Parts: sequence; structure tokens; C-alpha cells
Amino acid sequence: MADRHIAGHPHVHVLPGLRDALLADLSHRCPDGGPLLRDPADRPASILKRKIARGKAMTAALLPVGFRQRARAAGFSTNAGFSGFSTFGEVAYADEFPAFLI
Repeated sequence: MADRHIAGHPHVHVLPGLRDALLADLSHRCPDGGPLLRDPADRPASILKRKIARGKAMTAALLPVGFRQRARAAGFSTNAGFSGFSTFGEVAYADEFPAFLI
């Protein structure tokens, strides 16, 4: 089965040098579009409202500036927002989870 989405961890696929290579490779492999590309950016208002891992989320929102537009121009879909940042133990996961739904 072909990949249905691509999400580099920790979101390095959106960095300027890597995003160009990724989009060029995927454009060659999937000329008619292909997998969803995960964009870790989100609106600052949404990040602040969640109150979980704000610093990490704000940093991740800055790294992919321009990624969504370039991916879509190359014919690939991206997610509309990203709310899955965790403190990895600072806050219990059960307490974090409701914030992921904002």
C-alpha cells in the first residue's frame, strides 16, 4: 500500500533545505499528487488557547513558514492545523489530550 501521509519527526521535512528536496522527490514519484504532507504550523491564537507545550508549538509554527503554500503549489494536500504537541510527561497525557481537540 502506498503511503497516505508524510510526517517527518521532529518535523524536519518542513525546513527550507529539506522541504525543497522532499517536494522535488514527491513531485517525481507522485506526479498526480499523493500523500498528505503534515504541516506542524498552527495559528498563534489556537496555540495560546490550548495552554499545553506553547513554546514548542510556537517554535514549530515558525519553522515551516511557506511550506504549506509550496506543497499545495506542487499539488499536495496539507493539514489545516496541528494540535498534537505534548509535554512528554510534564503534564499527564490524559490531562493534555483535551487540548489536542481545540
